[in-house]
Amino acid sequence: MTVQEKTMEMMEYEDELHVNIISGLSCRTGWHFDADTGSCYAIPTGAEGSWAEAMAYCGALGGELAIVESAGEHRFLVSLINTTKAAYPHDKDFWIGAVDILEEGVFIWAYRLSEVENFFWGRGEPNNQNGGQGCLRMESELAWAWGDGDCTSKEYFICERE
Repeated sequence: MTVQEKTMEMMEYEDELHVNIISGLSCRTGWHFDADTGSCYAIPTGAEGSWAEAMAYCGALGGELAIVESAGEHRFLVSLINTTKAAYPHDKDFWIGAVDILEEGVFIWAYRLSEVENFFWGRGEPNNQNGGQGCLRMESELAWAWGDGDCTSKEYFICERE
């Protein structure tokens, strides 16, 4: 199923989604609440896409690609990936919401247009391999540390709703 088809399916079922009440705050079914950030996160099952497709998909769900602003938030996402990764049979890299396509080496959170302040790079990253890596992802080969990737590569992704 393509990202576009999955997005349409999710939008059709949006009215049927139930709300989980956790600590007075709500997350839709399939989303996971992080009490430290007050945000809800989801890894859409079976959805893979380019960085831009992932951004659009998250937007259709009323969110954005995840913005990771602290070590605690990074640990939460690593835990989320580790508890759900069996559902993702392909390459296990996950897009998050930063890019350096405006200026090489200067990563910004695309949805907020603010510079990334805390980095959780894997060894040797970012490397802009072959001059074509401008989007940020959490990589399985780096134990979920960050790496830069080709923005057109089909990956899973993490959405965030505040």
